[in-house]
Amino acid sequence: MRMVILYVIALMAPALASSTDRLDIASLQHEIDAKGANEVVRNLYARNDAWTNMVRNVQAGKVEWIDIAVRLREGADGGASSELHDALFAALAANPDHVLRVAAPSVSITALCSGRSDPLSTAKAALSEIARIESAVGRVHDKTLKERQRACLVALEDAKANTNRFFKH
Repeated sequence: MRMVILYVIALMAPALASSTDRLDIASLQHEIDAKGANEVVRNLYARNDAWTNMVRNVQAGKVEWIDIAVRLREGADGGASSELHDALFAALAANPDHVLRVAAPSVSITALCSGRSDPLSTAKAALSEIARIESAVGRVHDKTLKERQRACLVALEDAKANTNRFFKH
């Protein structure tokens, strides 16, 4: 009897598992096409684990997740919009070429590179993140991205000044 129960639990495990581990790019793309970014953002944001998983994938610079974030940003407002902005900003450190390539025109490069909506907890952490992003963006060699790269680097300089000002007050 014990083996039967374990077998049933093993069969049910995938159904009981959180769907957050199985966020599927193709399904999200299809859902955005069918329902619109606004509804998909609302649904994902309500599923905290799914939202957190998606944000982490964007921050890691994964191409397909950056693409999703750019599409979702069009339908986001409030906290969701800020979190997507911050995830895309962080993604600049890991994959600046792709972020610069796909973010515009739906996301202003100047606004994106101006820093997080919600700064990291200390000036040191925030300035360190900006320095990493500045270094990564500075290494972009794609000539088609030169204007965006320049705009981003200027905005990052402003981000440093604004971060210093923020933490002094």
